[in-house]
Amino acid sequence: MDRVVRYAIDGLVIDGRRRPAVIFDWLEKANAERGSGASRMSQLNTALDRLDSAIDRLQSAISTRQQRAGVAQERLTVELRDVKATHAILEAEARNVSTRLDAVIGRLKTLLES
Repeated sequence: MDRVVRYAIDGLVIDGRRRPAVIFDWLEKANAERGSGASRMSQLNTALDRLDSAIDRLQSAISTRQQRAGVAQERLTVELRDVKATHAILEAEARNVSTRLDAVIGRLKTLLES
């Protein structure tokens, strides 16, 4: 019975909203439809075990997805840092080339004018 109470307290998220009454209502309906006694408790325990298993699988999937996202984020951060460093180097080299070209153009103008 403490599992039933736990689910009623913890609740279930459906469409992004917590719905503890949904499980409690479902359990009451299941109890009413399934006869009585040990058989009913056995079916209830089986259903709760399946629910526990499904919740565990969902939590595991969420954890795996979060870990993958973290790894991808780290990889992208490193890649961005490398691209920024390369950009800075290329920018400095472009300034150097531009300065040298301006000097050559200036000398050529001087030669052509004389």
